[in-house]
Amino acid sequence: MRHTQTCVILNAGSGKRKAGEMVPRINRAFAEAGRRFDLRLVRNGSDITREAQRAIADGAQTIIAAGGDGTIAAVASVVAGTDVAFGALPLGTFNYFTRSIGLPQELEPAIHALVDGTAAPARLGLVNDRVFINNASLGAYPAILKRRESIYARWGRSRVAAYWSVFTTLVQLRTRLTVRATVDGEVHHLRSPLIFVSFNPYQLDQLGLEGADAIRDGKFAIFVAPDGTRREMLGAALRLAGRLSDEARDFRLITGRDVQLDTARPRQLVACDGELERMRTPLRFEIREGGINLIRPRNPDPEV
Repeated sequence: MRHTQTCVILNAGSGKRKAGEMVPRINRAFAEAGRRFDLRLVRNGSDITREAQRAIADGAQTIIAAGGDGTIAAVASVVAGTDVAFGALPLGTFNYFTRSIGLPQELEPAIHALVDGTAAPARLGLVNDRVFINNASLGAYPAILKRRESIYARWGRSRVAAYWSVFTTLVQLRTRLTVRATVDGEVHHLRSPLIFVSFNPYQLDQLGLEGADAIRDGKFAIFVAPDGTRREMLGAALRLAGRLSDEARDFRLITGRDVQLDTARPRQLVACDGELERMRTPLRFEIREGGINLIRPRNPDPEV
């Protein structure tokens, strides 16, 4: 490393806060915590993985991803399988991952919690060998993300803008998925506008959805939306926003550890933690025990 064995990779495009504001606050907080570090500012999301690889090559023993869940997952995918300790700072819109480990959501307390935290092996979720920390989905949600980026570009990043992207996409959605799903050896033939594979129990708890306990037990929670009308999909989205979703009406829940989804297309657009990628099919989901050395706060924040 140029200065130290701790590296912070800051995504300048994450969330609503500007890098010019974040850099001095990060510098000050680490100085107060007595930890020297190397700060690497990334202005293009496509450079995050490359910068993480450089940090490891330079001898980093701890790498901290500062950004939203997409940034965190990108850095985690590089750190996974190494002896490098991995931490995350919450600079995104929803920050489900950092909330799930009890990390304070204000920047300075989060930095102090990481510096004082301990690293231990943690399980990872992967789809086609790509790490995801919250969810991976196909169908309507990738379409929503496409619309969301155009809304963000015009109106800025916010939860209101995120929810508006859901509404405007579902109003116009026409496509349906035909999927052969194999879950722990059992075959399911599915037709749905949306299949959502979750690996973050905190996110499900916050959305009022079933399946969190299955994830805590080391499984995926797979949500399959019914093949309904646009009006029915909008109703389901509104109930989800109000934490009023009902499994019998709004989705089918399948849980399992070994998951394969085949759409009969050679490539399928998949949304992983808010990032879009076309992946070869069948999509293979796996859980890797002890896949990453994750830094958790010694005293998780009960308020997040």
